[in-house]
Amino acid sequence: LTLPASPLANDALAVASTTFTANWYPVSSATGYFIDVSTVSNFSSFVAGYNNRSVAGTSLVVTVPTAGITYYY
Repeated sequence: LTLPASPLANDALAVASTTFTANWYPVSSATGYFIDVSTVSNFSSFVAGYNNRSVAGTSLVVTVPTAGITYYY
């Protein structure tokens, strides 16, 4: 089994206090995507509900628990 390349993430869109839209460039051979969201850049912990979450398309509205901190995806 050969996995396709990882997609390249874009800057978040529609950023609000506790939501943002994560989006990325499509990978031609991908049939779906998975997303992780974290408050730490090394992804040693995850925002609840966003650890290896399955996504059908190339964007997802992410709801985060705390406003005013940096989130990574």
